Amino acid sequence: CNHKTNNEDVLKLTNEENHLISNIILQVDSYLERKESGQIIKENLHKYETLFNNANDAIFLYYMDDEPRNIIEVNDVACQRLGYSREELLQMTPNDNKIIAIPPKEVDAIFEEILSKGKSVFESAHRTKTGEIFPVMVSARVFKLNDRMVTLSIARDITDRKKAQMDQDLIHEVLRHDIMNQNISIKGYLTLLEFTKLQEDQQDILSKVTRIADETASLVQKIKLLTTVDKDEKEKVQLHPILDKVLSSKRDKFEEKEIEVTYTAPQESVYAGALVMEVFTNLIENVILHANCKQISISAKNEEEMVIITIEDDGIGISEDIKESLMEKGVKGAKSKGSGLGLYLVQQLVRRYGGKIEGLDSSLGGAKFDIYLKRAE
Repeated sequence: CNHKTNNEDVLKLTNEENHLISNIILQVDSYLERKESGQIIKENLHKYETLFNNANDAIFLYYMDDEPRNIIEVNDVACQRLGYSREELLQMTPNDNKIIAIPPKEVDAIFEEILSKGKSVFESAHRTKTGEIFPVMVSARVFKLNDRMVTLSIARDITDRKKAQMDQDLIHEVLRHDIMNQNISIKGYLTLLEFTKLQEDQQDILSKVTRIADETASLVQKIKLLTTVDKDEKEKVQLHPILDKVLSSKRDKFEEKEIEVTYTAPQESVYAGALVMEVFTNLIENVILHANCKQISISAKNEEEMVIITIEDDGIGISEDIKESLMEKGVKGAKSKGSGLGLYLVQQLVRRYGGKIEGLDSSLGGAKFDIYLKRAE
């Protein structure tokens, strides 16, 4: 399992904890140790041990500039959670498999990131003395101490959060499964009705109910995708085949609405995930359903390290009253019958890939969406 995460918001340290970190570093720098005849001597621990042991999370101090990376200090919480005495932990390293329950390659990658960036926030797993494994969210920060590179690492037990997330995922999965099954049954009965003799007003009602069933299926799919955004890992992908596939799937809609599509196939590759197709599918569906346009233009260009994919139309444009909040959850036009989740999903995915999306006015007269994605060499 992959314990690294790019989402630094998952560990929300309180102001008090951030203040505590700064104070610990200050006190360690001032009092923890000094060099004397090549020996590291700990002194005046009482001047900061109250700060160190006042945290609710496990704290580890360890060297980063040699192998093995010796742990030089831990707080009481670390001892209590792992079941080891302080003396036992000080004989270990932060990548010791007695206390770390993730693969060595992942540990090495984490240390590389800490060294290169000076800090990192990541998910990991700790192992207790009795062999119990529990998930943690770790915030690590490097500082210099007597010309040595030292890391202060704070590990938060996220067992309860993980369990709550699993419970929530199960509820969502059951609800999606049941709703989709009910919807399939509805669509089946509606299909049977199409083969019966219906009056004009009854045919109109049938069309409306069929549309509602289709919208329900689309909504369930969007909700499902939203629950998987954080798991969509980046890789190098070519834009051309993705856009080709999306446009091909919408050809019937273009013909039905008499929309002319001008498309310049992009040759660039970008960093994105398996769900990147949903970005363009949702944007183009949004144009088809809500823009009231007759022309759509799709193009791409390079700008420094980004590729900008532009989708614009000659329709009614973006209403001024929602232009600033267009990508927020549930926001939609006054006449829209949609869920307001499509563009929100697009924004979440693009952010996940390290990019951004802007909704602007198009020179064609309608709306323009610029999608910024990191270019892959």
